[in-house]
Amino acid sequence: MGYWFSHVLFKPLRRLARVFLNFTGGFEVKGLENVPKDGAYILASNHLSYSDPVMLLGALPRPVYYMAAKELFDIPVFGKVISFLQAFPVERGKQDLRALVTCQKLLQSGEAVVIYPEGRICQGEGVGKLQAGAALLAIKSKVPIVPVFIVGSDKFLPLGDKWIHFTRKEVRFGKPIYFEEKASKEYIEHSTEELHRAMTELGKK
Repeated sequence: MGYWFSHVLFKPLRRLARVFLNFTGGFEVKGLENVPKDGAYILASNHLSYSDPVMLLGALPRPVYYMAAKELFDIPVFGKVISFLQAFPVERGKQDLRALVTCQKLLQSGEAVVIYPEGRICQGEGVGKLQAGAALLAIKSKVPIVPVFIVGSDKFLPLGDKWIHFTRKEVRFGKPIYFEEKASKEYIEHSTEELHRAMTELGKK
């Protein structure tokens, strides 16, 4: 499915997503010039709604992979949809070595991976506390992190709702962050704080 999605289905699905998002209240993308055109990188995004992957599908010019909570893959239909969109499972609340290895292999292959470093859906203003996994992966894989802030998806598909609402939506991309040092505990904490500041600043624009 990876080949078919990337080489055949991605472009028409991206156009369809953009039309759908614009029709349902409007959709805007800012800072797309900050996203590398090729090569491996991590997209670190806030997480407001189950519709966030659709926002990124409509915003990004290339296919990406998603790290998603393992239990989501057990939801009928929804689990199939996120698998189709190139999501792979991670167990929340603990260090999932299998997910980390999958992510590292994708990055080593030159792919882009979306991580929600808050670790869960966090509705409300601002950015919640970040887990250290995104920064750790970026440091160990020697790839940049692109901070992302999504606006409006919590109103478009609120948590617990089965139906979408017509509302304005926006995806903002910040400048890539490069981490140059080794993965010491202190540097991982510093890098996670730097990422949090970058995501928070995007939320203020």
